[in-house]
Amino acid sequence: MGKVSNTVHDQDHVSDERDRREKLAQQFISLSTLLPNPTKTDMASVLEDACNYIKELESHVKELEESSAGCNSKDVRESNDDEASSSHKTKRGEDIEVQMSGKSVLVQFQCKRDSSSYVNVLGEMLNIGLSIISTNAVSFTSTTLFINVVAEMADDFCMTPADLSKNLQQVL
Repeated sequence: MGKVSNTVHDQDHVSDERDRREKLAQQFISLSTLLPNPTKTDMASVLEDACNYIKELESHVKELEESSAGCNSKDVRESNDDEASSSHKTKRGEDIEVQMSGKSVLVQFQCKRDSSSYVNVLGEMLNIGLSIISTNAVSFTSTTLFINVVAEMADDFCMTPADLSKNLQQVL
């Protein structure tokens, strides 16, 4: 009787370990989709690429903070804070979230996978004076994309997060 319970316990342990490995593999795949130029798909390479990318982003943030220290960006903001954000729903009920910090802009939204909304939003951002730094599109279902866009404001950019969000929702 002891051997039977050990066998069941061993099978449960093997099953749990398999589930853990599958979940870990899925998380590494998700992580690799966030990286701009993954070199390889093995776990060690994904971790190394992620660490390098985070360091690169930290360096870029520091550069942006240093370059925006001397500019007069308070007229761009609704408040005296260095950071501001706004969120609006589109006519179809989808959220567009805009966050601004210094000269950096983060736009987050979702759209249908087969629509031209993604391209329209990027085009509008360029038209109003934002320089696209990076984009990330993650497929959530077979019909939905979650989009993150990081951009940099030109010196003469003067929209608030709310204004930018309203502007972009018109093309979404």
